Amino acid sequence: MPINTRRSARISVIGLRGIPDVLGGIETHCENLYPALIRDNPDLDITIFVRKSHTVTITNEYKGVKIRAVAAPQIFGVDALLHSLWCLLICAFSTRPDIVHIHGIGPAFFTPLARMLGLKTIITHHAQDYLRPKWGWKGRLFLRWGERMAALFANHIICVSAALERDFLKIYPSAARKTHIIRNAPSSIAGRQKPDNDVLKRLNLTPGRYILAAGRLEATKNYLFLMDAFKRAGLDDMKLVIAGTFVDSRPDYEEKLKKQVSENIILPGYQQSEKLTQLYKNAALFVHPSHMEGYGLVIAEALAAGLPVIASNLPVHREFLLPEKCLFDPDTINELVSMLKRPDYSYFLHPVAISAQKNDHWHRAGKEHMRIYRNLLPNSAILTPTTR
Repeated sequence: MPINTRRSARISVIGLRGIPDVLGGIETHCENLYPALIRDNPDLDITIFVRKSHTVTITNEYKGVKIRAVAAPQIFGVDALLHSLWCLLICAFSTRPDIVHIHGIGPAFFTPLARMLGLKTIITHHAQDYLRPKWGWKGRLFLRWGERMAALFANHIICVSAALERDFLKIYPSAARKTHIIRNAPSSIAGRQKPDNDVLKRLNLTPGRYILAAGRLEATKNYLFLMDAFKRAGLDDMKLVIAGTFVDSRPDYEEKLKKQVSENIILPGYQQSEKLTQLYKNAALFVHPSHMEGYGLVIAEALAAGLPVIASNLPVHREFLLPEKCLFDPDTINELVSMLKRPDYSYFLHPVAISAQKNDHWHRAGKEHMRIYRNLLPNSAILTPTTR
């Protein structure tokens, strides 16, 4: 008799350290996006390849998404490269997914290999990583080449912001027809029902009496600039908390940051979801002084938590609908000092920007991804009547 059957569409994801609760924009993106895709499309079969060395909790499944931990050598600048190559070979010669979704322009270096091996390939471009000062000329050249391989050989390219797409298409205008913008949504941490209520006590923080920044502790985030501005502002009754950890950063930069730590300048390390939720909800102000971003996910999170936000005046930060009074030049310290000296940070609250993030969801990003996936899925992965 006729019945409706379909084979689950198989998607393999490469290019991240791990999930859940692993620091990084790509990691947060994947931790939120793929469970949202599974919730809305339960017939999807999604496998995320992660690095054993960077995954806090090794598990075979996370919210319906399969997790496959693969070992990689822990060598700066090489571990991500070799891990991506090995995972791609597993896809080509073992699992044979319908789509390989690669995150980041470093792993995108292997796009032509993926296509030669018969794999339909999507690249998500998260940031122009070759602009980060931690890379030497060889690293920058490799990352630029990875971006070029994505432009030339990927079936589709996703940029996480309009500013990033503009920069990408200035270099590779011929990729315009297969390039899409899908903005991130705020991480779900801002709305968690069970925040860690003890984190403020452990860090000796008083609600409303600290300024918060969050992200990887590396030079492009411009945290030394923020620390200097905080000191110059003379905010003796406030504390500065920069939540994050050192990931692939240079030892000399780590040492410089650590030397700035004091009773009022705190580096508490990476804060997992519930702890970070509490830090967001009780901060007086959120500051993001970065020199370079592909998106700025922490701004989305801070706005979703209802915080006053000030940020560097990057084009990508303007996409959050922040007014000029909330933006500063990341190289002009007096601008930031004067903003930090304001007696009432509610001046930087912007209801339009907050509402835009509170009403945004990964469900929207998932739907936009599915439109691209459907273009590449074989007929056998689509609902069709067959006869038994």
